[in-house]
Amino acid sequence: MNLVEALRNRTWPTRPEINAGNYHVSAFVREGHVETRALQMHQNLSEPIPAGECAITSLCRAKGGLIYGATSGRRAHLFRYNPGPGQDGVTELGVLPGAREVRRSLVATNEGQVIGGITVTDDCGQGGYLFAYSRRSQGGEGFVDPLAIPVENEGIAALAIDRTRQRVYGLSTVTGTFFVYDLAEGTVALKGTVDDTHTFSHLLVLDKEGNVYGAKVLGELFKYDAEQDTLSPLGVRIPSVAGRQFYNRLDSAALDEQSGLIYGGGSADGVVFVFDPTAVTVTALGKVTAEPRVRCLTVGLDGRVYGVAGNENGMGHLFRYDPETRELADLGIPYSGTDRVWHGYEFDAACTGEFGEIYLGESDRVSHLFLYFPPVRRR
Repeated sequence: MNLVEALRNRTWPTRPEINAGNYHVSAFVREGHVETRALQMHQNLSEPIPAGECAITSLCRAKGGLIYGATSGRRAHLFRYNPGPGQDGVTELGVLPGAREVRRSLVATNEGQVIGGITVTDDCGQGGYLFAYSRRSQGGEGFVDPLAIPVENEGIAALAIDRTRQRVYGLSTVTGTFFVYDLAEGTVALKGTVDDTHTFSHLLVLDKEGNVYGAKVLGELFKYDAEQDTLSPLGVRIPSVAGRQFYNRLDSAALDEQSGLIYGGGSADGVVFVFDPTAVTVTALGKVTAEPRVRCLTVGLDGRVYGVAGNENGMGHLFRYDPETRELADLGIPYSGTDRVWHGYEFDAACTGEFGEIYLGESDRVSHLFLYFPPVRRR
């Protein structure tokens, strides 16, 4: 048999038939339930936060299960979501005076007061300030109280709160100056810069003991010891592909209060990892997608880690890491058909609700608060 006959008689593979509408092969989140809430009173009883001003870049849970969020864009807004019975609605609280961005800079005290930090102001970052919202009526120039300007002519890159010691920790945007704001005394103490080259990640996270962690150049972790009042590098780096450490930043992080472990993600290659503060070790858990970035993550009440991976101008993928099975699973693209059909593209904030629901802050030109309800574990 010559070559032509061999090719003519060969059995070629056929493409399998795939039903694009089949739930099990869908690209969208296929486990649990996703809903959205527009940034307006009960979805339609007020005007929404305008397009170009509604990118959700900070979220936190406060007393009573209330969820507070801050936006970035032409102007920065503060809003509240009440998940309670008979509520289930968003309330815009007001425009933050002189602010354009609030990123990773929203925390809540035990008493329900919300503390925030302005990352970028109308004059492009000059003099970002700390503010407090104390559940008063919304609107007007005085709906938040200015607390302090930690570092002159710099914005606030990130905040974290120690509710036991009544302290708020922060980083400035330009020099990476680490500061401590005493809630009881209303004073700011500067502790120095976290990196001499001013190359640092705009994120802070606490461990169970109240120590603070962040990352400097090459993704090296640093620690602020709350008892010793010292700021020092740890000598361990968050994971990335070889040769790309210079581009790596601590993109997201969250503490598992039960185990004491800190989960996080790197920006350069989107590697999810776990950091053990006691052993001072970093372990890579894997990549969710082929893209870089782990935009946000939070630890659920079920002990599993939820987050969104994916680069700018792409479609984020919701993921889950289960520490029991050690499975890192891509759950799919956030999509909701509740009230209106909406696909989630970019996300920059996440937090866990009082009953285990997961809140994701969309950060697009027109953005929504996403609610993800993980499935109940089978017995």
